[in-house]
Amino acid sequence: MTLPVYRYRLAPHGLMTRAQLRRHGLSAARAEVVGELRWRSRKARHCGGWRVAYLYDPATARPVQPMTPSRWRSHAAMMRARRIDAFKETAA
Repeated sequence: MTLPVYRYRLAPHGLMTRAQLRRHGLSAARAEVVGELRWRSRKARHCGGWRVAYLYDPATARPVQPMTPSRWRSHAAMMRARRIDAFKETAA
């Protein structure tokens, strides 16, 4: 199955990118890609000059799971370790 490809600003109303879903409190997990948005970009010279964003139907997207206290603790520990590793690299 090939996906329909839309140019920048010409996608049908109602389809959203991952970033747009996230702003609405939705997740693209398990949602099927229903289209592709392509536009020319100088930043994408390494891949032919085209950038791509996949489009999802918000009706099939799921709500984002909230962060639990244990997830926040885990995230804080990960960021702490990351800062320590970065400090070790600069001090060496």
